[in-house]
Amino acid sequence: MMTVQEKAYLAGLLDGEGYFQIKSFNPAYRHTFDPIVCIVHTYRSLLEWLASTYGGKTIKCHEPRSPKHRQEYRWQIGTRVIVTLLPEVIPSLRVKRQKAEIVLTLAKLNILRNVGTKYHKPLTEEEKTERYRLKNNLDILNKVGPTIPAQFNLV
Repeated sequence: MMTVQEKAYLAGLLDGEGYFQIKSFNPAYRHTFDPIVCIVHTYRSLLEWLASTYGGKTIKCHEPRSPKHRQEYRWQIGTRVIVTLLPEVIPSLRVKRQKAEIVLTLAKLNILRNVGTKYHKPLTEEEKTERYRLKNNLDILNKVGPTIPAQFNLV
């Protein structure tokens, strides 16, 4: 169980340094949609603390392009951690709440279907359509540029 302070701290990190993504893969037999939540930061110890406290993994990003830049690291969580962690944090998110809700919805759908396990059967056309809808909505929210009109209903 997370404390109120931990929820607020993690929400602040996700709102400021985090990103939410859905990766789509289309191998010959199984089409998959993987939810991903990451925080990119230059302080590796912070990300290692997140990994040891909440799960996930810490990855070294690309080499700095300039000697003036610091090395970046990424803390990344997948479906199982998303399903346990995001429900605790979403109420504290201010900027990326909609993105987190979309990723959480996909993660729950994947858990129900055993996606990512050896028991995963091919998705039906209806399931693919729903996952594409979630991915497209997240892609719209992730676009850089003018704010999305309030009347645009994503969920």
